Amino acid sequence: MQLIKTLKLNFKLKLLTGLHIGSGNDTIKIGGVDSPVIRNPLSGEPYIPGSSLKGKMRYLLGQDKGVNDLKDADISLMFGRAADKKNDSNDPTRIIVRDLFMTDEWKEKFLQFKDDGLSFIEEKSETNIDRVTCKASPRFIERVPAGVDFSGSIVLRVFQSDSGQEEEMKQMIEKSLILVENDALGGSGSRGYGQVQIIDKTWE
Repeated sequence: MQLIKTLKLNFKLKLLTGLHIGSGNDTIKIGGVDSPVIRNPLSGEPYIPGSSLKGKMRYLLGQDKGVNDLKDADISLMFGRAADKKNDSNDPTRIIVRDLFMTDEWKEKFLQFKDDGLSFIEEKSETNIDRVTCKASPRFIERVPAGVDFSGSIVLRVFQSDSGQEEEMKQMIEKSLILVENDALGGSGSRGYGQVQIIDKTWE
């Protein structure tokens, strides 16, 4: 299958409320945070994995169409499908969602907090109530604070078989980002976490 060209959508993602995307290290520690956010292990800077945004885009497109996103042909073509030994079409995934990193402005603020010995990440206390025993169990969850901007990009790969569908594919990507804006990114969206705004979108 011949690749004709690649397009890239650059954008900024602004946090309107605190964001929690877990690091996978949610072991409860005495006197520590119960659920830390994912960070760059070298710099300590929080970031948004491209897989988190891509997965949310895909899921919400399926909801919007009223279909199973894993079985819908159009969505699977754009976002990829699991290998099927019985029916492997070998169609390459059309989009690549890059990891999102803080903008240069916010990286400077992060370093300033670090130099001043302050925590850039907020620790939000929550309490789980056992409905049977009424026992309260406090826990602390890390969030990237509201207001932080991340730089992101999505690569669209256009193949020969996609002739005439380029604009439709671009519209699908942009629609999925609008759906993310109207929903939430990361964990605990129903409790107000993860409201985002996608700004400064430009194709190149």
